[in-house]
Amino acid sequence: MPERILIRKTKVPFTKVAKVSELDSGKCLVKDVGGSTIAIFNVDGKFYAIDEYCPHQGGPLHEGIRANLSITCPWHSATFNIETGAGICGPCGDGVRRYDTRVTDGDLEIDVG
Repeated sequence: MPERILIRKTKVPFTKVAKVSELDSGKCLVKDVGGSTIAIFNVDGKFYAIDEYCPHQGGPLHEGIRANLSITCPWHSATFNIETGAGICGPCGDGVRRYDTRVTDGDLEIDVG
């Protein structure tokens, strides 16, 4: 009988990306985390994280126009919900990936698993 090999995917824990004090309300920062480039938004003290690049042609979402919980790509006006990653309008494809965030002892952490 052939030997069976069990392969488990290990969930990567939350990863510290910044101090909360580094990201003022209404601002955005970009971090490379676990092989992904992520745009992180502070909206009235609540943190949201999505893929940085628009799926249409790779526009940098952090440079877009944010209104409440939406961000509009500066290249071709695709608009995404930063809470869910869903596309709202324009050439947004299936939307962008969103990431869970949390604050631990003043550190902003993202779950990229």
